[in-house]
Amino acid sequence: MKTRITLVLSTIFLFNLLLLSCGSQKMLTEGEERKLSKGNQPEWVNNYKIKNTKDKRAVVGVSKNYAMESSARSDAILQAQKEAITLISSRISRSIKEGLASEAAAAEIVEEGAVKKDLTDLFTEGVFEGEVDQFYIEKFEKMVGGVKKHYYKAYVLLLYPRNLAKISAQKILAMKKAKETDQKRKNLIQKAEDLVNQANFDW
Repeated sequence: MKTRITLVLSTIFLFNLLLLSCGSQKMLTEGEERKLSKGNQPEWVNNYKIKNTKDKRAVVGVSKNYAMESSARSDAILQAQKEAITLISSRISRSIKEGLASEAAAAEIVEEGAVKKDLTDLFTEGVFEGEVDQFYIEKFEKMVGGVKKHYYKAYVLLLYPRNLAKISAQKILAMKKAKETDQKRKNLIQKAEDLVNQANFDW
């Protein structure tokens, strides 16, 4: 009797396992996707500020979808750099405009779009590089044209020095002053440099 009960319970258990297995491996319909990687996203993905420190500022980059994991990682770093450039250029432009509010031409000298372009050039030249703190990789599969495709999405946490905004502003203003031929504008750039050197430009 015990043997029969054990056999029945074992059969039920195996049947349930089979159902679970079939459920988890159900066929994908066209355009449907499924996450293959296990576990939850780390907290910093949606709350990067928890990784800020006294000396470092955290920035998160999220890649597009790529067939190769290495491509996803590279794109995540690129997106994090773009975010850092946006944040730093906004900090520089806003702070100098506020500090030189009485100077009518100050807004033109540190117009945010121009600062962002100059800063992008510095990043592209490798003048500033973030420190890769962590990666988080997600893997998916998707049915496309009747074929199951795999792709990766990468998240990266980059750390930059808190004083990077100050260093960036100093370099950008020095370049502007070297190219400027109008003495009045050159004097204004000098005032901006003095402001940056004296102020706390942490971002």
